[in-house]
Amino acid sequence: MASSSKETMVIIAEKPSLAGTIAGFLRGSWDGRKLLGFGRYRGRRFAITSLSGHVLEWWPKDDPGFRHPDYFPDPDDFELRPIDGKERFLRAVERVVKRHAGGRADRVIVATDNDAEGELIGWEVLVWLKRQGSLDDPERARRMRFSAYTREDILRALEGALRGERIDPSLAYSALARTIADWLYGIPLTRRLSLCNDDIVSVGRVQTPTLKLVVERERERRKAQKKRRYYWILQAETPIGELRTEEKFKDERRARELASEIESIRVVEVRRERRSVRPPTPFNLTTLQRAAGKILRISPKRTLDLAQRLYEEGVITYPRTATNRYPSTFDHEELLRKLRNAHPDALRDFQRAGRRSEPVSGREYDGAHPPITPTGRRKYIRGKLAWRLYDLIVRRYLATLSEDALVVKWRIVAEHPGTGTKFVMEGTEVERDGWYSVYPWERPRESTMPDVSEGDELPANVNASRRREPLPRRYSQSRLVAKMKKLGLGTESTRAEIVKKLFDRGYVRRAGSGVAPTKRGERLVELLEDRVPELVSVELTRRIEREMEEISELPPKRARERLERVAREIRETVRRNSKKLKSAKVV
Repeated sequence: MASSSKETMVIIAEKPSLAGTIAGFLRGSWDGRKLLGFGRYRGRRFAITSLSGHVLEWWPKDDPGFRHPDYFPDPDDFELRPIDGKERFLRAVERVVKRHAGGRADRVIVATDNDAEGELIGWEVLVWLKRQGSLDDPERARRMRFSAYTREDILRALEGALRGERIDPSLAYSALARTIADWLYGIPLTRRLSLCNDDIVSVGRVQTPTLKLVVERERERRKAQKKRRYYWILQAETPIGELRTEEKFKDERRARELASEIESIRVVEVRRERRSVRPPTPFNLTTLQRAAGKILRISPKRTLDLAQRLYEEGVITYPRTATNRYPSTFDHEELLRKLRNAHPDALRDFQRAGRRSEPVSGREYDGAHPPITPTGRRKYIRGKLAWRLYDLIVRRYLATLSEDALVVKWRIVAEHPGTGTKFVMEGTEVERDGWYSVYPWERPRESTMPDVSEGDELPANVNASRRREPLPRRYSQSRLVAKMKKLGLGTESTRAEIVKKLFDRGYVRRAGSGVAPTKRGERLVELLEDRVPELVSVELTRRIEREMEEISELPPKRARERLERVAREIRETVRRNSKKLKSAKVV
């Protein structure tokens, strides 16, 4: 495959396994040991190499170290440095770019994930290569943008790069702003508190306000616990089943007196109401994490890790998406055709469900990716849990194309004429399965309406049953992630990892199906609320996130200026508050 460098373009993939996949789509070869592959497309030759996610990190060049909590670097002080253990990837990329692209950025194609983090990974390497004298202007580098590892998507993205799609420095600056903001917030404060406590006490820009959410919910529960009261309802056993009062009795004696007085009740209302139930919208990452938590009983982080693996295997689209709206160009016919071979069982259920004229679609669009859907690629999926998640994604997609379900909500009301006490029985019947056929987890529990008419007299054995007022529910991990999204804390890519860190650092624990703070976590929040309330507020984090999102929409020069302004604001805010944490004891 001899060729001059002028005829060769270099593709930089995010991981070796994905570089091998791209090489296969270009009908070429891949040597993982050498981090080098080749392929051909439309008469062009491509050299393929790979990173390993982030291979570089941003760190202040003059950082004096852990025992110096009063060090607050300027944004200009941050520089790129290789991450320990990943130098071989940098050497491989530099070698391939020099040899096959001749150091020309317009012959380099970045093929990392199409999001801010992927843009930063590619941009970091381009900037590093320029500093090493191995590449000219990074802004001239090409960009492959894709949402799935299928041959069609990869070749479409390659066509876009060949037509001139460029790397986006502003999108990279947006991700870099988060990196620097996290350092300026987390490192000095963690150093300060850790030195005060002779133990590692970690705080973070998103982590700490998220911990505060968990602590606040626990406070609400304790407050409700102090005011919690018992109440009584009446339960009537009748020939048609059990009816209950909707009224709650605070007086036990009155409830028991009524129970002993009532021997029969008369049916005063029989109602049936038909309702159409629309399918759910397609998955984005947050709704996938909630569904997987509810149905598969797995954490948001585990869900994301499995979804990432399925994406890299080419069987689902990019998972770190906020989109739940189908683009107008989405080819449902082609995907359904592929799914006949990729998941025939789900397709049979879909045929029973019936197809609607237009798919159900949401309103959210992140500007880069479609909702999470299957790709239709047929491939063996390793691991029972990975298969179950894939099955969930396939069926959610098919549900959005399925007919409405038709249910009947029924209600029977009976009354004791002497006391006016009303008893109720309710239930649901499914008349038409519709999308429940393909997505059975949302099918309601059914109960058949008894054969009864208004005016019927029912003998009743009535008892008073004691109940307790419910407490506010603790967040489950998936509901906590959803709350973070609602409040603008973190990104689609980081929320699950933040929740995991709270567990890893001993700030929260599992309490049944919910998340509760540990004493250590509560004490940390109490300390920060008392001394530096500004730093633990949701409002500060949300404002910073909004400003960093705006960076991606600016021209590169202004984006860099905005990055530096936001970083300096954070630095001054943290510097001002850090002084208040001297001698602060958490443990």
